[in-house]
Amino acid sequence: MSLSSQAQNLVVTETQGPVRLIGINRAKKRNCVNHATALQLIDAFDQFESDDSVKVGILHGKGGTFCAGYDLSEVAGGEIVDAETAVSFLQQYRFMGPSIMRFSKPVIAAIDGFRIVHF
Repeated sequence: MSLSSQAQNLVVTETQGPVRLIGINRAKKRNCVNHATALQLIDAFDQFESDDSVKVGILHGKGGTFCAGYDLSEVAGGEIVDAETAVSFLQQYRFMGPSIMRFSKPVIAAIDGFRIVHF
């Protein structure tokens, strides 16, 4: 199974007035981030940044867990991207996706339940 075939609805978004909710949607995996989730998070944050009607973003985890870190089962199972793709990706992002992106609007992390935090 390829990474892209697993990529449906790993991140969900909802707009409530000027607020964009961005939710990691892998509750059965305690919202750990794999490469496909990282790509969807980047896309969700790119859309957030480019939407002038949205004034603030809130990142949260679905199902009672914020984020349990990177999905090591992806690495252990050999489901990793090739070296060239990884290097290109890491030049602009990090394994978790948007963790080093810069935004012109505030982003709030609604942290609840299990989480891995890196500052």
